[in-house]
Amino acid sequence: MDRVAGFDDNHGPLVRLNRLDNNGVNGMVVRGEVLTTESIWDDTDIVHVLTDNYDNSAFGGRYDEVVIPNFHAFGGLRLQSSPVESLVVKLDGAGPEGNAYNTNPTNGAGFTATGRYGEIQDRIGGMLHIVGQPGFPVVLTSLQDDSVGAGVRPDDTPQVDTNNNGNQRPSSNDWRSIRLDQYSHDRNVEIVLEQESAEATAPGSNATAVTAQFLGELSGDEQSGDDNLRRGFEIHGLLNESNDVDTYSFIGEAGTEVWIDVDRTTYTLDTVIELLDASGNVLARSDSSLDETLDPSLIYTANSFPADQANSMQKSPAPYAPENASGLPKDFGSINSRDAGMRILLDGNAGTRTTYHVRVRSKDALTSGPYEMQIRTREADEFPGSTVRFADIRYAMTGIEVIGLPAHSPLLGEAAEDEVTDGFLANNDSFFPNAITPGQRPQILGNLFDTDRAVLSVAGELSSRGDIDFYEVSLDYVNLDAQSPVSHGSMVFDVDYADSLVRPNSSVYVFDSSGQLLLVGRDSNIAEDRPGPLNGSDLADLSRGSVGPGDPFIGPVAMPAGENYYVAVVSNDRIPAVLNNDNVRLEPLNTVRRIAEDHIDKPGFSTAEPPVVEELFDPTFVGAGTNRWHVTSNRASNPGHGLDPVFDGSRPGGGSGSTQVDLEPNDTLATAQNIDTGPWTLAFSPDIGDNVSNTSTLIPHTTVQGTGNGTFDIFSFTVTTPGSFGIFDIDYGDTGPADPSSVDTTLRIYDSAGNSIRSSSLSSTSSGQGGSTSVNDAYIQHTFTTPGTYYVEVGQWPFDPLAAGATYTLNVSLENHSTGGGGFTGSGRQSFYFGNATTNSVAPGDAGGLLSNPFSLKGYSAEDLPTLYFNYYADLNFAQDFFQVSIVESSGASHVIASTNSTDYNDPTIDQITGNAFSQWKQSRLDLGNFAGLDNLRLRFDVSRPATSTGAQEGVYVDDIIIGFAERGEMVVGAPAFSVNFIDNPDVPNSTSQVLSGAYQLEMRRASDFGRSISATNSLISYSLERTIDTNDRLAQETTLVVPSGAQLRDSQTFVVSDGVNSVTFEYNDPSLPGGVASGNIEIRFKSPGATPGSFVLDSDAVIARRIRDAINSQTVQSVLQVTAAMSDGEVTGTTSTSNRVNLFGNAIVAQPEPFQVSEITTNANTLRDVIIDRANGITPIGNARLVSGPNSAGIFSGGKEVVGLNGGIILSTGDVRVANGPNDEDGSTGRSSGQGDVELDNELMSHGLTGTSQDATSLEFDFQFGDNTTTGNHLFL
Repeated sequence: MDRVAGFDDNHGPLVRLNRLDNNGVNGMVVRGEVLTTESIWDDTDIVHVLTDNYDNSAFGGRYDEVVIPNFHAFGGLRLQSSPVESLVVKLDGAGPEGNAYNTNPTNGAGFTATGRYGEIQDRIGGMLHIVGQPGFPVVLTSLQDDSVGAGVRPDDTPQVDTNNNGNQRPSSNDWRSIRLDQYSHDRNVEIVLEQESAEATAPGSNATAVTAQFLGELSGDEQSGDDNLRRGFEIHGLLNESNDVDTYSFIGEAGTEVWIDVDRTTYTLDTVIELLDASGNVLARSDSSLDETLDPSLIYTANSFPADQANSMQKSPAPYAPENASGLPKDFGSINSRDAGMRILLDGNAGTRTTYHVRVRSKDALTSGPYEMQIRTREADEFPGSTVRFADIRYAMTGIEVIGLPAHSPLLGEAAEDEVTDGFLANNDSFFPNAITPGQRPQILGNLFDTDRAVLSVAGELSSRGDIDFYEVSLDYVNLDAQSPVSHGSMVFDVDYADSLVRPNSSVYVFDSSGQLLLVGRDSNIAEDRPGPLNGSDLADLSRGSVGPGDPFIGPVAMPAGENYYVAVVSNDRIPAVLNNDNVRLEPLNTVRRIAEDHIDKPGFSTAEPPVVEELFDPTFVGAGTNRWHVTSNRASNPGHGLDPVFDGSRPGGGSGSTQVDLEPNDTLATAQNIDTGPWTLAFSPDIGDNVSNTSTLIPHTTVQGTGNGTFDIFSFTVTTPGSFGIFDIDYGDTGPADPSSVDTTLRIYDSAGNSIRSSSLSSTSSGQGGSTSVNDAYIQHTFTTPGTYYVEVGQWPFDPLAAGATYTLNVSLENHSTGGGGFTGSGRQSFYFGNATTNSVAPGDAGGLLSNPFSLKGYSAEDLPTLYFNYYADLNFAQDFFQVSIVESSGASHVIASTNSTDYNDPTIDQITGNAFSQWKQSRLDLGNFAGLDNLRLRFDVSRPATSTGAQEGVYVDDIIIGFAERGEMVVGAPAFSVNFIDNPDVPNSTSQVLSGAYQLEMRRASDFGRSISATNSLISYSLERTIDTNDRLAQETTLVVPSGAQLRDSQTFVVSDGVNSVTFEYNDPSLPGGVASGNIEIRFKSPGATPGSFVLDSDAVIARRIRDAINSQTVQSVLQVTAAMSDGEVTGTTSTSNRVNLFGNAIVAQPEPFQVSEITTNANTLRDVIIDRANGITPIGNARLVSGPNSAGIFSGGKEVVGLNGGIILSTGDVRVANGPNDEDGSTGRSSGQGDVELDNELMSHGLTGTSQDATSLEFDFQFGDNTTTGNHLFL
């Protein structure tokens, strides 16, 4: 036995060299189905038959259509001819005509490239490639067509009678079509078959640059691609012998970066790829892309070719480059470590187009086999769009159907506002549909989780300053199992191409289906959304879009799925009227870390990570004398302060929330727990409602968390008004057999006499709205005709006491019940109060301030929208008393930012604080932009009541102080339902000073997840936050430099910035030392001239960061690197930024210094001794040294020059050197490493321009015996 030769180019089953005649089908019947993997039809000497007229009908379905769905790891269908033979496919099955086509257009024999939308951002639709060869097209014809065939009869005559019925006349619509629908893949990448025959004699017809196979023209970038300029080529070729050579040519633009990548080979082939000049000389060569990624110096370049223009495949910075589980670089599409690949910068005069040549061969002419090679203009692998080329299509209903393609233009969104066509019959100005004119309603955009790329982009226009554009978008997972715990989606709402383009300064507001306002987006300053440095408006970069800061941005934010949301785009001149509601609260997004969040009564925060300042005010502070500030629980039961629930379910709600726990004993009517005194609220909750709608904002409600103990749980409540409607709903009771706390609940209602008036054991899961996943969660709704005391009993089926350990949630809603009451269990809902603790009043002559701990806005700009939020209750004589809010700088300068004093209102920098006309808490939201960039700030609340003031006033309370950022949007808490009216924005008194109408682009898209959904349990939350970002974090595959202060730098330290092609070395320089920087390096000074001539002082990290930014943006560096820089607060030029973070834009790769690490543990004390005493220079030791500390106390370190100023050396410690990362004071109890500083030493260091403090750490002891009266030493280490 031996291998069959001559078919090395075959894919899949080998069907060759057969002779057919007088069969039912003189061909190969292919069963039509949905492809689940990649399929290639390349057997050219037998007809492929696609029909439903044979045995397939016995299976009860139609099998004459091949459907190509979404591409995954493998996928797609390729019909290909060989260089010397056509592939012939015959089909039988008429397509639908007339109304039948409208009903089911895919009936009949044919090929359908389709796909399925979803919630992912990188979906690849079905790919159909029908690729013939010049002179040998792929033939697709009727089964009745006897004019063409494939293969031969036994007598060597051509076999053309495939259906074996003699001559029969084919007709139109013998088969349906080739259908490329709107869900299929349409990438502008060409698929190419090698034109050299598999049987050609090596080195073959395309072995040289002169005879190279021409591929086509390559575009220079994404935007310039068209039907002639391709984004790449995917070549399917064969080295049929070990000495075969394949050469390809293409036309490209000099300066374009091109990836040449061999994939899909086996270990029987070891490839080499080479870039050639027109004469066939090798300019650059790759042997193994894996080896060359690890060591780029292995890439060969000729002397005539710039070495820095031939690079390894990996261009992305290390954190973003794909890796295998082993940690080695990952090359998608390759399982052969011998696959070649490299990245080339096309040589020549930039912008000129010329011909380039690529050669593929076997290394050392030892191996052979098929290969796939991509020539592309991006690092990620390409996937060619559906293609029909060199095809002979006969007798179809429709030869090729192209439905809604091409679909992926970089200039097109998914929708456009429809009111432009007819402003009366179709407009989206109203939240509520108009019954008379149905076209007047929110414009429906569809399900964002069922889209092509998890994005909905709509082009709209504000026709006037008062125009409101409502868009309806749903968030419903369609591809997840029903039992999936995922019930949220992270989202971004982003308006682009408006502000600063003579278009509107706009705002975005997001409502739920009940008309409750959830999110607010106004100005923004997102680094990846605004123009890149040095690029003007940067409109050519389509990944951005916002030129000015007036484009709103919301996100990332978790949105509950299964809900319809209504997004309103308005000008800056309009705001929702509900924002003037004193019960409504705003706060920064809970995905963004806050500077401070203080709820007074207990440590707590609303984000995954704690705020920068965890305790802004000292809760133990008590003012002295007339300063009446202290912590109190006086108004703990008031709604309007405390932690309320938020729409994403990430916190259960303290404050004016509605949760209490059952308290034993409560097993009889006499011992029933009174829930009237607990917290009742009108705050929104998705789990509160009747069997029709959510009632949480309409009917006061409370929630009881219950746990069984072998008895009934009975709760009493009071009905005050005849005809009051009540809802009693069990949630999270029956949570399934796997949950030991699951319980099949029952409910009973008793009147004051103990008579049972209603009972329930079963209900629909939709009754009571969310929370129930089983019909075993009981539900009652009842109208109480008589006022009085009533009781609700929770039991277990069949109306037995609750089992011990059973858990449930009882939601009680009762019309006309008062709101307020006790806070969330475990929260005292305390607040700071200015007033007499005994009389709960403020007396004439009382005055004093409440000063916070320091906080910092260093590194932030005013465009980041730093904002102060706090809740307050102020009962003062506002004609005479005043309440002021101030920011105190580190210098002691104090700036009033809000006041009740009317004399302050003329100052535009001071906001007005209003009193409590209706005895309720309010929120103040204050702009801190004037203090952006400053450090060591303090917040101060002042109250003063003159001795002449009259009237009985209670005083002032403050609670829930938050310092955060609004540039990524704000969450709304406590907004009532159906509050969708808009009013004039009182903060924009002069609307003529800005553009308030014009076009805009609204994009809603998926974002990274910052938490996870919690499945149905009796948990008080449904969404768990797990990570937090800084407001200026990039959320993109970009690099940011965090710059140290001058005290942490040393002369001659360097770092390298590369764009993946060229690199520049930056060197820190101490100008007080001679020498400057090395030739070719870019200087970064870390000292500035001091007050005394000739002296220098160390610079702050912000100053050095600005120098790095300016150096990168300098003409010298820009002529080399395609990387630009800006401060993290957006500053591109100037000296006002206080940030120490430099955002790099472009493919920035920063070479990091070698980290400090202990490479070897040693116990050889003599070796250590000899180095310490510098024995090599003549100091002679007497006797042997020994280590007296514990194990692992001595070793050899390498790296760490950034930390210790040395590239390597010896490390000694009283601790474990393997984990050394700073000063060691493990034996502090002995006094030998106390951790304390030395003032005199610090002063001496400062006199030499060094800052910082010393620290008494590990101590070393030496005994010296002198051979004579002199000794010398090189270094003294302290």
